[in-house]
Amino acid sequence: MPKKQAASRRKRQTKKKSANRKNKLPIIGFSLFLVLLLLIVAMIVVNHSRKGIDDEALEEVHAEIDEPIAEDYSVGEAIEHSAELLGVPSNLVTRRINDGVITYIVRVDRDRIDLTLANMIITGNVQNAGGTIVKGEEVSRGSAHVLTVRNEPAGRDYVVRLSYARTGSYPAERPKLAIIVDDFGEFSGELLDDFLETDINVTFAILPHLRHSELVMNRAVEKGREVILHIPMEPMDYPRNDPGPNPILVELSERQILRRMEGYLRDLPHVSGANNHMGSLATTDETVMQTVLEFLKERDLYFIDSRTSSLSVAFDLAQSMLLPSAKRDIFLDMPDSSEETLQEKIQEIKKMFQENRDVVVITHCFDRQRLDMLNLLIDQAKQMGFELVPVSSFFIRDVPDII
Repeated sequence: MPKKQAASRRKRQTKKKSANRKNKLPIIGFSLFLVLLLLIVAMIVVNHSRKGIDDEALEEVHAEIDEPIAEDYSVGEAIEHSAELLGVPSNLVTRRINDGVITYIVRVDRDRIDLTLANMIITGNVQNAGGTIVKGEEVSRGSAHVLTVRNEPAGRDYVVRLSYARTGSYPAERPKLAIIVDDFGEFSGELLDDFLETDINVTFAILPHLRHSELVMNRAVEKGREVILHIPMEPMDYPRNDPGPNPILVELSERQILRRMEGYLRDLPHVSGANNHMGSLATTDETVMQTVLEFLKERDLYFIDSRTSSLSVAFDLAQSMLLPSAKRDIFLDMPDSSEETLQEKIQEIKKMFQENRDVVVITHCFDRQRLDMLNLLIDQAKQMGFELVPVSSFFIRDVPDII
């Protein structure tokens, strides 16, 4: 091929390649545009997705923030619910709001529950609802308790004022009379049969380790009667005055006392509570009584202080331990079982009825004369208007657990 023709051909090829490059540039630019567009769309989708996640997280945060508000409401509800459980009608519960502080005035029934126990019930329920007791005090010479409650997350304060309702605010209940017959276990036969025929609400106190202790327990329980452990305890003039087998003595160690208490219950497993037999010395010893009462409390048994000594610490100690407890008001057959003594005691009981007081009477099972005294007392008490009850009914009240 001539040189001139070859040069002309190369020139045409060069122009063609240049034209092809020019034609490809718009295609590459459009592709880059598509890529950039896709990247932008992806970023928008990712941002939107991330925004959705953030929104969900924010909703969770809001939910967590809302919880203290709901909990704040539950503190108020806990106070109101506690008042209901304490048997306080709505007209004796006042709710006020002042400067953001919610004040409840709760008026309880003096004959049904004391302020200390009402305080404990409300405190326990409020704390379970998330409230914190900031301050608690007795005011008006102990006639009212005031609790200051804080709900920290919600920044809300409550004040609860507990006081006794005015006389007549609650319907009156008949006074209760509980009668305990002490010292069973030594005899059986006709006298026991006749004692078992007395009013079913009379409670039998049985001494452990006597020849007929188990028999009396079983027969009384079969009749549906309540029985309690009559704990032999050291009197002031021991050993001249002997309380019986394996008594609780002040010289015993804690372990020895517990071993003896366990032995009593093995002998008398169906008892509902206990009272002291003699014990004019033992019931004045706080260390001894602490051991005895803790043993009873662990086994859900109540305690009656027979008050064989005016120096007894048993009842006050039992109350401080929140152990269901009461104390003897009258010994029916002391100093003797004469007609004159009986009439004097009936007059004392009548006065207590007029004062609307619940009464615990103790007598003994020694002889038929005391059985006759018992039956006469029962008739007189019912005529007065007393409700005759087993001892345990003194402690069966509609008081809620602290939950």
